[in-house]
Amino acid sequence: MARRMMQALFAGALALALHGQALAEGEGCAAFKWPLTQESQWFTAANIPAAETGASFEAVPASALTVTLMDGAKAGFVLPPERKPKDGAPNGAVLHLTVPDAGTYQITLSEDAWLDVVQNGALKPSSDFSGAKGCPNLRKSVRFTLEAGAATLQISGASVTHVLVAMRKVE
Repeated sequence: MARRMMQALFAGALALALHGQALAEGEGCAAFKWPLTQESQWFTAANIPAAETGASFEAVPASALTVTLMDGAKAGFVLPPERKPKDGAPNGAVLHLTVPDAGTYQITLSEDAWLDVVQNGALKPSSDFSGAKGCPNLRKSVRFTLEAGAATLQISGASVTHVLVAMRKVE
């Protein structure tokens, strides 16, 4: 009898723990400092354009991109990434684009990776960062104050081979 009671208590505790984990994962998106509604829509759209490392864009894409990552040692970084990749996370990519207007831009990734922006031959410091685990398709969003003109987005330290990327000006 005591054994059955212990099994029932254990099963109940396990069910409660799993329910709590599922609830926490569902609330993961609320952990971001700012809304990512647009990025979430872009990341779940059909026919997301693909980009290979080294791709160039005349402007900031008005959608998400599925970026194929490669060995970071071969990605063609303009400057070494600010953060050394973790063991088991060697992949990266480089995208070149033209920033149309000076201002604050946020770059959002679907996967865990490091993000740098190079402008005028220097790494731009991020002005803010927000990340959450347990949010479907959204992992981190980083804000940078950028000048109008050429910029290079460097993704590094990823353990995956593809990442969804979105960039837009903060209103």
